[in-house]
Amino acid sequence: MSERTEGWGHVTNARNACYFRNDRSLCGRWLALGGPEWESNQALGTAPGKGTCKGCWTKRAKEEASLDRSAK
Repeated sequence: MSERTEGWGHVTNARNACYFRNDRSLCGRWLALGGPEWESNQALGTAPGKGTCKGCWTKRAKEEASLDRSAK
């Protein structure tokens, strides 16, 4: 069974959940040595809500939009 390397998670000192890829947050603020604690909800959502890093959400939304355009 492989371990998760990407998704929404948080580290102890962070107020908000960030999107991590290979233990680094997309916003660039956090490095999770040993990996973050993964969130149960991995959906992006329509807007960054309370408890979600706005920087990570914005970058992830751009990535998903780019993937949607290339799939068409």
